[in-house]
Amino acid sequence: MLFEDSGFSSYDSAGEKAQRAYELYEDGDYRQSLLYIEEAIKSDPTNSSLHFNKGLTFDSLGQFERAIEGYEAASELAGYDLEILNCIGVNYMRIGQHDKAIEYFENMSAMDPMYEPSYCNRIIAYCEIGKHDLAEQMFYMAQQIDENCPMCFYNIGNCFFAKGEYEKAKYCWQRVLELDEEHPQINYRIGQSCWCGGELDKAKEYMFAEIRQNPADIEVIRDIGLVLFEKGEINSACEKFHRILEFDDGCGLAHYYLGEIYLCKQKLDKAKQHFEKALELDREIVGCRYRLAQLEFESGDERAALRLLRGELDLSHEDADMFVSMGSMFMIFGDFDCATHCMVRAVGIDGDNAKCYYYLGLISAIRDRNDDACDFFDQSLELDPDNVSVLRDYAIVLLKMKKPLRAARLLSAAVELAPDDRQLKAISVTAKVASGKQYLGRIAKKMTVK
Repeated sequence: MLFEDSGFSSYDSAGEKAQRAYELYEDGDYRQSLLYIEEAIKSDPTNSSLHFNKGLTFDSLGQFERAIEGYEAASELAGYDLEILNCIGVNYMRIGQHDKAIEYFENMSAMDPMYEPSYCNRIIAYCEIGKHDLAEQMFYMAQQIDENCPMCFYNIGNCFFAKGEYEKAKYCWQRVLELDEEHPQINYRIGQSCWCGGELDKAKEYMFAEIRQNPADIEVIRDIGLVLFEKGEINSACEKFHRILEFDDGCGLAHYYLGEIYLCKQKLDKAKQHFEKALELDREIVGCRYRLAQLEFESGDERAALRLLRGELDLSHEDADMFVSMGSMFMIFGDFDCATHCMVRAVGIDGDNAKCYYYLGLISAIRDRNDDACDFFDQSLELDPDNVSVLRDYAIVLLKMKKPLRAARLLSAAVELAPDDRQLKAISVTAKVASGKQYLGRIAKKMTVK
């Protein structure tokens, strides 16, 4: 329906304007095209194709709400045209109104159960709102109509990827590649599934295939750099991030990852320069202040380190390990409120992180909240029963609580795991002596009562 015949002679005023709008659209001059479409609509306001083309042009401008207005006007004039309804549904997805989009797609399949896009697009919509079972259901319904639709395989691949089912995602995206070699970023998506599945060599292979087709795709270059970094190919990774800066010298993330690389190389001055540059370019980059805090702490400037750490806390991210590390640094500085905040946020991201509970236990012990400390140590040991540090510190708290017998049992397990640890042996002897004295005291008490 793209700029199709509008039902009048090209010599008519509206026809001439529509033709000019089409030429400008083809040249990529969407704003000028829109002006001519508006003029054509004034001349022929009941022409549904002109309103459709108006919506299409707003689509190209990324103004999706305005696009919906154009499509809805076209739909009112053209009746229940499935192609128009599909465009409306797609744009409601683009502005985040997924329930509204699903309503349109459901109406379309009710009008024509064999209209495959009504199922294909619902895969995306259901995936976006986390209803993955319904997304799969839509995929299998679409397959009954067209078993070789690359978009269906691409969309359900996104669904599997979101669920962490990387092998299934890879299979679906490889199927897309078989059906449509020119599908945008398909090699990149396969590479991402390989990367997340731990297949770094295959990830590298597919991502390089993508970059050969699109040499200036910064997102792909970035991920190639990260894969190379993870593989230990440090110099090659460094080259990729420098290449990004050739395309975009204001890319803060490139500087951040270069900072990570130089930190790995123990070139701390260069690492600091890149982290500072990254922060200068983008104040919202997660991890920059954290890394700078580590470097300031290493150089002895604890005040600067503490200020940077508190700045990092204001950012929203999902890295539990970073919060644990930050929390442990706050503990060194004696800021137990911020340390607790970090550990609680880490638990919210990863409830099975044994270190979080260990540190929460330590903070509780430092604050003389011994019962809370015991609860947190118990949770930590449930997740990591052979952690010598937890066994040792739990035992110390129990000794403070005058429960030497339980302490001795924990220390016995710790000594078995670390038989050469002299500190453990010394504490273990103390616990055994204390438990022996406690036992003798109880016997003496019983004898006195008799």
